[in-house]
Amino acid sequence: FFFSSRRRHTRYWRDWSSDVCSSDLERDEILRHKWLQSEKVGRDIGFDAALMDWVTYHRAGWRRARHAVV
Repeated sequence: FFFSSRRRHTRYWRDWSSDVCSSDLERDEILRHKWLQSEKVGRDIGFDAALMDWVTYHRAGWRRARHAVV
């Protein structure tokens, strides 16, 4: 659906997933964010950039919304 390669071996993903919750749902949201941002700028922004951007600007709101539903 998003990108065929779900690389978990990037430096930031390794650091982040070992220290913080690394649920499949969060990873899927990051991949979705990567796809949307890449489409917006017309090139692949890369997983690390998408991860850092999503964690910085979207993660807290996403978690609040998830906990409100659960």
